[in-house]
Amino acid sequence: MGYIDKRIAMQYLANSEKLFDSLKNRFISNYNGYKNTLTNSLYNKDYEGIYNLIHQIKGFSLNIGSEVLYNDSIHILEEIQKKGEVSPFEIECYIESLDMCYLELSRM
Repeated sequence: MGYIDKRIAMQYLANSEKLFDSLKNRFISNYNGYKNTLTNSLYNKDYEGIYNLIHQIKGFSLNIGSEVLYNDSIHILEEIQKKGEVSPFEIECYIESLDMCYLELSRM
């Protein structure tokens, strides 16, 4: 199972390769910031910060063709809404999804 399905992205982007490339490059350039922010926010128990960042990532995850990242985002957001927090393990798993998306997008 891949983390990026370009066919999905093209459906959301009206088959615009230019827009896909722009979003792909945006994700790649922001990738380390995402990881650092998630790690720091978890360390500081800043669940609002985690929520806001993951909500932002969810917002464009389908535009880069990642149903996996979209679904993982929904899961984390729901956990924070229900419990007011999220476990370090779940954030580590989420970061793994980010890693895989980054690797696949970098190879495109």
